[in-house]
Amino acid sequence: MGRFYNLSNGDGGKFWFACQSTADMQMFGGREDGDMLRWQWNKEDDLEFVIKTLQECHLELKQLDTSYREVMRACNKPHPFPKTGSNEQRAQELTARIVLGMKIKKGLREEGYLTGEGEY
Repeated sequence: MGRFYNLSNGDGGKFWFACQSTADMQMFGGREDGDMLRWQWNKEDDLEFVIKTLQECHLELKQLDTSYREVMRACNKPHPFPKTGSNEQRAQELTARIVLGMKIKKGLREEGYLTGEGEY
């Protein structure tokens, strides 16, 4: 269950079920391209913004006082997603966003230009 995304550098993944929207691609400056869910970044225009967004996500996660280990432990429970609005749910959203952002940052540093495609 879930929606997948692919990045042009061969990296890809799955949007985290119930806590990650495809809008996370835009959070990192990805621009939609056409009717499909396609995004594009280039190192010159977007890398600095991606890094800044990652720093903001890390800072907010730290302020929630929820460790990455606690978030991952919660994700392995039969019903991992607590009530909407809880610190744990927000921590999961941020962690999913950070994982995606790290892949985008890595791709931009290695390739200089990156495209992505995702499922609706």
